Amino acid sequence: MRTEMPLISDGSYKGILLDDKEVYAYVREKDGQRLLVLNHFYGTDYTLTLPEEYIDEAAEVVIGNYETASLQKEMTLRPYETVAFLLK
Repeated sequence: MRTEMPLISDGSYKGILLDDKEVYAYVREKDGQRLLVLNHFYGTDYTLTLPEEYIDEAAEVVIGNYETASLQKEMTLRPYETVAFLLK
């Protein structure tokens, strides 16, 4: 995917939700594209609230380890879930 989407390897990096102890979250940006990545490293469901600036109803799941995921202001990540959303 890195070769198909330079945003993944060359985009700027900005950590978000830095005080959250259960989620490692960041945004990569390049050439007007934004990729939101959420990583949950624990074996339980976890509900988080995303900052308004990252809510995008047209966001597309680029990759994830569960079959379904949707971007919402308040969302629940499943055990060990990782998902990347391409924001429109």
